[in-house]
Amino acid sequence: MRLIRTSGRGNEAEVEIEGQRLRVLDALSPSDAALAPGELDEAALEVVTIGALTEAIDDGREHLPGFERQQGWRYRAIGEIVSREPLAVDFGSVAIELALAPRDDWQLGTKLAVAIDRILLVPTPGERIRRRGAT
Repeated sequence: MRLIRTSGRGNEAEVEIEGQRLRVLDALSPSDAALAPGELDEAALEVVTIGALTEAIDDGREHLPGFERQQGWRYRAIGEIVSREPLAVDFGSVAIELALAPRDDWQLGTKLAVAIDRILLVPTPGERIRRRGAT
Protein backbone atom coordinates (compact mmCIF):
# COMPACT_ATOMS: atom_id res chain seq x y z
CA MET A 1 0.00 0.00 0.00
CA ARG A 2 1.33 3.43 -0.91
CA LEU A 3 0.38 6.74 0.68
CA ILE A 4 -0.21 9.37 -2.00
CA ARG A 5 -1.09 12.26 0.31
CA THR A 6 -2.57 13.09 3.70
CA SER A 7 -3.60 16.21 5.58
CA GLY A 8 -2.77 14.49 8.88
CA ARG A 9 -4.50 12.44 11.53
CA GLY A 10 -8.29 12.73 11.46
CA ASN A 11 -8.28 14.12 7.93
CA GLU A 12 -8.54 12.73 4.43
CA ALA A 13 -5.71 10.65 3.00
CA GLU A 14 -5.32 9.05 -0.41
CA VAL A 15 -3.76 5.60 -0.70
CA GLU A 16 -3.08 3.31 -3.65
CA ILE A 17 -3.27 -0.48 -3.63
CA GLU A 18 -2.40 -2.27 -6.88
CA GLY A 19 -3.54 0.69 -8.97
CA GLN A 20 -6.78 1.28 -7.02
CA ARG A 21 -6.82 4.72 -5.36
CA LEU A 22 -8.97 5.22 -2.28
CA ARG A 23 -9.77 8.25 -0.16
CA VAL A 24 -9.65 7.21 3.46
CA LEU A 25 -9.68 8.67 6.96
CA ASP A 26 -6.13 8.97 8.32
CA ALA A 27 -5.95 7.31 11.75
CA LEU A 28 -2.27 6.40 11.26
CA SER A 29 -0.36 9.70 11.21
CA PRO A 30 1.00 10.91 14.54
CA SER A 31 -1.14 13.65 16.08
CA ASP A 32 1.58 16.28 15.63
CA ALA A 33 2.55 15.68 11.96
CA ALA A 34 1.25 14.19 8.73
CA LEU A 35 2.98 11.13 7.31
CA ALA A 36 5.16 11.64 4.25
CA PRO A 37 4.03 10.02 1.00
CA GLY A 38 5.51 6.60 0.25
CA GLU A 39 5.17 2.89 0.91
CA LEU A 40 3.28 1.94 4.08
CA ASP A 41 4.66 -1.32 5.47
CA GLU A 42 2.87 -1.24 8.81
CA ALA A 43 -0.57 0.00 7.81
CA ALA A 44 -3.97 -1.59 7.30
CA LEU A 45 -7.40 -0.58 6.11
CA GLU A 46 -10.33 -0.84 8.50
CA VAL A 47 -13.71 -0.77 6.79
CA VAL A 48 -16.88 0.50 8.48
CA THR A 49 -19.80 -1.03 6.61
CA ILE A 50 -23.50 -0.29 6.50
CA GLY A 51 -24.74 -3.84 7.03
CA ALA A 52 -28.37 -3.14 6.18
CA LEU A 53 -27.34 -1.91 2.71
CA THR A 54 -24.91 -4.75 1.97
CA GLU A 55 -26.41 -7.39 -0.30
CA ALA A 56 -25.62 -10.42 -2.41
CA ILE A 57 -25.56 -9.86 -6.16
CA ASP A 58 -27.29 -12.57 -8.16
CA ASP A 59 -28.73 -10.82 -11.20
CA GLY A 60 -26.84 -12.78 -13.88
CA ARG A 61 -24.82 -9.74 -15.00
CA GLU A 62 -21.05 -9.36 -14.87
CA HIS A 63 -19.93 -7.17 -11.95
CA LEU A 64 -16.29 -6.10 -11.81
CA PRO A 65 -14.66 -6.13 -8.37
CA GLY A 66 -13.49 -2.84 -6.91
CA PHE A 67 -14.47 0.35 -5.12
CA GLU A 68 -16.70 3.11 -6.46
CA ARG A 69 -16.70 6.34 -4.48
CA GLN A 70 -20.22 7.60 -3.80
CA GLN A 71 -19.89 10.81 -1.79
CA GLY A 72 -17.73 11.96 1.08
CA TRP A 73 -16.21 8.88 2.73
CA ARG A 74 -18.81 6.49 1.29
CA TYR A 75 -18.08 3.76 -1.26
CA ARG A 76 -19.98 0.99 -2.95
CA ALA A 77 -17.64 -1.96 -3.31
CA ILE A 78 -18.12 -5.15 -5.32
CA GLY A 79 -16.31 -8.27 -4.16
CA GLU A 80 -16.47 -12.00 -3.65
CA ILE A 81 -16.57 -13.83 -0.32
CA VAL A 82 -13.28 -15.69 0.26
CA SER A 83 -13.87 -16.56 3.95
CA ARG A 84 -16.98 -16.79 6.15
CA GLU A 85 -15.27 -16.99 9.56
CA PRO A 86 -14.19 -14.21 9.74
CA LEU A 87 -16.07 -12.72 6.80
CA ALA A 88 -13.48 -11.64 4.21
CA VAL A 89 -14.26 -10.22 0.78
CA ASP A 90 -11.87 -9.99 -2.18
CA PHE A 91 -12.39 -6.65 -3.92
CA GLY A 92 -9.89 -7.38 -6.70
CA SER A 93 -6.98 -5.28 -5.48
CA VAL A 94 -7.30 -6.31 -1.84
CA ALA A 95 -9.15 -8.77 0.41
CA ILE A 96 -10.54 -7.18 3.57
CA GLU A 97 -12.10 -8.69 6.69
CA LEU A 98 -15.49 -7.13 7.37
CA ALA A 99 -17.07 -6.71 10.79
CA LEU A 100 -20.34 -8.22 9.53
CA ALA A 101 -21.94 -11.54 10.35
CA PRO A 102 -22.46 -13.45 7.10
CA ARG A 103 -26.08 -14.13 6.22
CA ASP A 104 -27.15 -17.75 5.79
CA ASP A 105 -27.32 -17.42 1.99
CA TRP A 106 -23.79 -15.93 1.72
CA GLN A 107 -21.39 -18.73 0.78
CA LEU A 108 -17.80 -18.80 -0.48
CA GLY A 109 -17.79 -17.24 -3.93
CA THR A 110 -20.96 -15.19 -3.37
CA LYS A 111 -20.60 -11.73 -4.93
CA LEU A 112 -21.50 -8.87 -2.62
CA ALA A 113 -22.30 -5.21 -3.10
CA VAL A 114 -20.91 -3.75 0.13
CA ALA A 115 -22.05 -0.35 1.37
CA ILE A 116 -19.04 1.27 3.02
CA ASP A 117 -19.56 4.23 5.34
CA ARG A 118 -15.82 4.96 5.60
CA ILE A 119 -12.39 3.37 5.28
CA LEU A 120 -9.77 4.12 7.91
CA LEU A 121 -6.00 3.96 7.48
CA VAL A 122 -4.78 2.39 10.73
CA PRO A 123 -1.65 0.74 12.19
CA THR A 124 -1.35 -2.94 11.28
CA PRO A 125 -3.11 -5.04 13.96
CA GLY A 126 -1.91 -8.33 12.47
CA GLU A 127 -3.00 -9.56 9.05
CA ARG A 128 -5.97 -7.23 8.39
CA ILE A 129 -5.09 -6.43 4.79
CA ARG A 130 -3.88 -9.01 2.35
CA ARG A 131 -2.59 -8.34 -1.10
CA ARG A 132 -4.25 -10.48 -3.73
CA GLY A 133 -2.42 -13.78 -4.08
CA ALA A 134 -0.78 -13.55 -0.65
CA THR A 135 -1.00 -16.48 1.74
